[in-house]
Amino acid sequence: MGRGTQWLHVENNALIDVWLVATNVCIRGTDQSGNVFWENALTKWRHRLRDVAEGRSAHEGRGKEALRKQWGKLLAGVMEFSSYYLTPKELKPKGNVSEKDLINMAVSLFCGESTYTRMRGDYAEDLKLQTTKKRRAKQILCPYVPYWRKLRDEPKLKAAAAAYAASQKKGAATKAAAAERAAAMATKKARANTLWQH
Repeated sequence: MGRGTQWLHVENNALIDVWLVATNVCIRGTDQSGNVFWENALTKWRHRLRDVAEGRSAHEGRGKEALRKQWGKLLAGVMEFSSYYLTPKELKPKGNVSEKDLINMAVSLFCGESTYTRMRGDYAEDLKLQTTKKRRAKQILCPYVPYWRKLRDEPKLKAAAAAYAASQKKGAATKAAAAERAAAMATKKARANTLWQH
């Protein structure tokens, strides 16, 4: 089974809009099965895209399972970006940091870059001059920012992003503790070997 065609920005936006409407309707938001939910979402999603000519054959061929999988990918990406957005906010960078600066710092973290190079505008200059510096990461854009902007105020996602960020910190702390234990064990073995040889 091969991969399908790439999802377009307009398709992702329509999917997010459909999800927001469907989950915020109090009358039938939570009392339907997943199968029924995605069937309804597919119908509404196709209705939103009926006038979009770009990629028509692709989005007409997508089914409810494709929507469900794409929603999972979008949600994972948005939550990961949200956790990176929370990090610079917690660091409280010095100076007068705007919302745009915080988003740029989050994009830098997402792409594995230095946060301050993006704030200084090095990347904007590189794009303008069509050059890149030697050590810069190749990925300079985060595809999830526009979707995050649409979903960021949803209470369900705020809580999930905070939990995701906490789990990332806990995972890093667990790895650091394991490395510390391993180093202590190695030191202990080295001392024992030294004592044994003398």
